Order: sequence, then C-alpha cells, then structure tokens
Amino acid sequence: MPSWLHHTAELLPFRYALGFPVELALGVETGSVIGGSAIAFAWIAAFIIVYALLWRRGIRRFQAVGG
Repeated sequence: MPSWLHHTAELLPFRYALGFPVELALGVETGSVIGGSAIAFAWIAAFIIVYALLWRRGIRRFQAVGG
C-alpha cells in the first residue's frame, strides 16, 4: 500500500471501530492509546453532529400530520 494511502486509511473511522479495540486488547503503548482514543472520540463527535443536523433537516422537511 502506498504511504499516502496508508496514512489516509489510518484516519478513517473503520480502523477505530474494528482495529483499535483489538490493538487495545493485545496491548499497545500509552501514547497510542491516548492518541487513538482522541481520534475515536473525534469521529464519534463528528457522527453525532452530522446525525443531529440531518435529523433536524429531515423532520423539518418530512413531517407527518394526522392520526
């Protein structure tokens, strides 16, 4: 894998959903735990923000009335 693709792939959320917990179970150095956890929490925060924005937009646009 080219180095630019490797660095890009390391920042994607898939590594922190699957690979990072495995690395924690196997035992990694402390700096990696702090940095990896920070990136994982950043992805979680980004997904929560996107979810909230899309939810508000969806409710505003498609609202059911009646019963």
